[in-house]
Amino acid sequence: MKPKVLVIGIDGGTFDIINPLINKGSLPNLKRLIENGSSGILQSTIPPVSPAAWSTFITGQNPGSHGIYNFFDIWPNTYKLRILNASMRKGKSFWKYAEEAGKRVCLINVPFTFPPEKVNGVVIAGMDTPSYDSDFMYPKELKDEIERHVGKYRVDTHISDIQGYESMEEHKLLDIFKKHVFEQIDIHARTALYLIKKEEWDIFTVVFTSTDRAQHHYWKFYKNGKDALSKVIPHVYEKIDGYIGEITKASGPGTNVVIMSDHGGGPIERVVVLNNWLSERGYLTTQTTSINHNLKIGIYRMVKKLFPKNIKKKLKKAFPEMKSKLSSFLILSGINWGATKAVAEGFYGSIYINTIGERPLGIVNAEDYDSVCDKIINELKGLVDPKTGASPIRDIYKKKDIYFGSSINSAPDIIIQPASGYQFVGDFVKLQHSGSLKGQEVFVDTIKTRVSGTHTPEGILIMHGDSIKKREKTVGAEIGDLPVTILGLLGIPIPGNMSGRFLKDILNTPSEVKYTADKEVNKKAADLQDMRVYTKEEEEAITKQLRNLGYID
Repeated sequence: MKPKVLVIGIDGGTFDIINPLINKGSLPNLKRLIENGSSGILQSTIPPVSPAAWSTFITGQNPGSHGIYNFFDIWPNTYKLRILNASMRKGKSFWKYAEEAGKRVCLINVPFTFPPEKVNGVVIAGMDTPSYDSDFMYPKELKDEIERHVGKYRVDTHISDIQGYESMEEHKLLDIFKKHVFEQIDIHARTALYLIKKEEWDIFTVVFTSTDRAQHHYWKFYKNGKDALSKVIPHVYEKIDGYIGEITKASGPGTNVVIMSDHGGGPIERVVVLNNWLSERGYLTTQTTSINHNLKIGIYRMVKKLFPKNIKKKLKKAFPEMKSKLSSFLILSGINWGATKAVAEGFYGSIYINTIGERPLGIVNAEDYDSVCDKIINELKGLVDPKTGASPIRDIYKKKDIYFGSSINSAPDIIIQPASGYQFVGDFVKLQHSGSLKGQEVFVDTIKTRVSGTHTPEGILIMHGDSIKKREKTVGAEIGDLPVTILGLLGIPIPGNMSGRFLKDILNTPSEVKYTADKEVNKKAADLQDMRVYTKEEEEAITKQLRNLGYID
């Protein structure tokens, strides 16, 4: 019998939720796999954000090599943000190496796989898919086939899918949204069950992202346990557990099963507005706000809030540059770059130094770069939450301390690991998480936010099968170890550019794996297929989705 590997991803999956539910008898399939296999914490990337983590899972490479650190990056020699997708990632996917070894793959909803690769098998791209109308399945005919045999496929679900969500009362909105979350689980699971039975495959991967969506929006209800919404997160895990039982059974005897998550999940109890702190300490200077400038922003917000969709579309066509310029302001303008040494962007404490030669208005000399980083880091280590007396920082790094590879230059210069319960955001103009302007405060409560859950570095790993030891604990496993181990389980030599390790300690009959040189380590996926740049409309749609999840401030 030829070896096969089934990978089931539980996006944001955490033992903090799984273990109590197992103890209650609510997750019989995960309990069975844990008791008859090996399991433990799976360390995510730093920061533990989906694009970086899934790209490391896909390539087996450190972010410094594959070049994906977040959902966006800052264009070289500019201050513009660019929304990223898989075609902008460097390195080859582990399933392409498997394909070259004669293996066939099926991939469903793996994040950061748009545009879909042409593979020996089938691909349904994940969350970086801009719309249902885009070509996100390979082969293209698969979309019609899925519609006929399973139903209309749904890539993802967001609160912005609900009409009137912006003005809707939170409890009512989330009561409606939970139905969307459960429907998403159903369509992904039914698609997986259809393809796992129909297709010939050696590697089958399906990812459930509903756990992550639920944790972002329902964590505070889960924590208080006082109303019906507190049951949403447990019910999501229970529903996925049921499908895990069906999918593992359908995979057939002798299949090695890998249950994993790209990161863990936890609560947001306090928000640190990092750019306010940088401004307060003199590292960031804002431009003098003019009446004309305020007028533009006021008009933009009024149009966005009050005008119906058909009018907004006409205005957009009539004044195409207006929205672009105003959107640019809301992202990275309003800053006096000639007097700014550092700026933060994103939701996980990423700081960029305004270095001469790397940015058009850079002011930090190369010889001063390390001292500026050290000074910021030392001052951040002394940051204390005035409400709790605790530090909001678990750890803090320079990029050279955690990244290596040909893409390290595009990495944030300083990366913060928040302490439990804390979230870092960059925005100093409008705090998206709280939905209200908070002036220049550094610390903000998140009691009223629609996003109450965040990511933690501790994901999950559960492995089960004929090749896997029973009741073994995995120690020190990292997400980059999985592609190496999957290829090893299939007897495929490991490419020399993969930095992960082969998890031989949990195998019944561990054997040494072979490594091969690979000259394609520095190539982008776009060198292997066409780069796919989002249109303005697609970028707007994805940006809206990311904001609803708290990924962009």
